[in-house]
Amino acid sequence: LLGGEADLAVHSMKDMEVHFAPHTEIGAVLAREDRRDALVGAYRSLDELPKAACVGTASVRRAAILLYHRPDLQVKLIRGNINRRLGLLEHGEFDAIILAVAGIKRLDLGVTYSPIDPAIMPSAVAQGALAVQICTPFDDRSAAVKDVVSALTCPKALAEVTAERALLACLDGSCQTPIAGSARLNNDQMLVLDGMILSTDGQASHRMQMDAPVGDAEALGKAVGTKLLEMAGGRSFLA
Repeated sequence: LLGGEADLAVHSMKDMEVHFAPHTEIGAVLAREDRRDALVGAYRSLDELPKAACVGTASVRRAAILLYHRPDLQVKLIRGNINRRLGLLEHGEFDAIILAVAGIKRLDLGVTYSPIDPAIMPSAVAQGALAVQICTPFDDRSAAVKDVVSALTCPKALAEVTAERALLACLDGSCQTPIAGSARLNNDQMLVLDGMILSTDGQASHRMQMDAPVGDAEALGKAVGTKLLEMAGGRSFLA
């Protein structure tokens, strides 16, 4: 983008840091796909997993939540692309793996999976959302790109991820921190934000839900983040 080789870049917004390259901005947030996590394999729920089952995940958030609900599980971090992870499952190295429902749907993977109840496993910040990153307009071309791209924005998704990313920023978190944040915009234009922080071993967790008018999305994220830090006794909980 900054080198002028591209006019825009499309990202999984879940993987974007709160602060990104100077002189760039989010030009659009697309309509959101299913934000839930999925249990992939022969078992239909976390409760069905046998004692000491081996579960693979690339996410510290998912790992912490799994251990919070099922401390008997063997949770192992699994690296590589989705095909490699599915291959390890198929060859019996894991009893189950956790993937994002959005990824399964977007890649049209023919795998057996069961969505995990968000009451048990709230999603990562901006999970299921795609962001279009552009240069902050500085000439006629970049201004035209912004005009075209902005028309792609889904107002509902934008409001939700604004609250979620404000929560993440307040907690100074990243994808390497066990933080969950999921906002939903109701028909009455009220945002409900569900935030959760955990210790990496899943032995401690704090969860808070608050709501606010859609126009206060960023303030809502900050409020939930501040409350979670108070409940946890300070930032040292996330260290």
